[in-house]
Amino acid sequence: MKLEFKQDVMIGEKIKAIRKSSKMTLKELSDKTDLSIAFLSNLERDMSSPTIINLHKICNAFGITINELFNESKENLFVKKDNRKLIFSKKEHSNWITYHSLTEGQHRLKGTCMTISGESEAVHESFKHKYDEFGILAKGTMQIQVEDKSYIMQEGDALYIPANSNHFFKKLGKEDCVYYFVVLDDHN
Repeated sequence: MKLEFKQDVMIGEKIKAIRKSSKMTLKELSDKTDLSIAFLSNLERDMSSPTIINLHKICNAFGITINELFNESKENLFVKKDNRKLIFSKKEHSNWITYHSLTEGQHRLKGTCMTISGESEAVHESFKHKYDEFGILAKGTMQIQVEDKSYIMQEGDALYIPANSNHFFKKLGKEDCVYYFVVLDDHN
């Protein structure tokens, strides 16, 4: 499943710049991500589009979060709702899953808003990541499975997801779900 990005986001250019500044070769990035050199080369030239899983593998190899990949370097302590940066949006089954950044710059805490809209109660697989996550459901009803435990979340419920945990989201009902989560980036 491919992601849709804002028109002005050249993800390949950003990935290449980060790889070069990390003094990492395409072969080294390929070894760290289990993605082919050909795919990574096409991605860096914006000739192919990554999945969220592939983006996460690349970010893990660089030691950054997905928010950092899409955020500019400017420091901003205040982000208005209408000025949130789109991280990505994808159609999965008959739902749209959209991530917006709640923070800008090189802060240790990274905030994200995930919105699941549409009629389907299909499962959305998240990705295993190297950082703990704390989230709160602001709207709707959602089931979140973390490893072998399942939680039904309603508006206002909060959940802590330990690092390196498999987790899945499922929107319950017809109402859109809005889930805010924060991670601590130990690399800053």
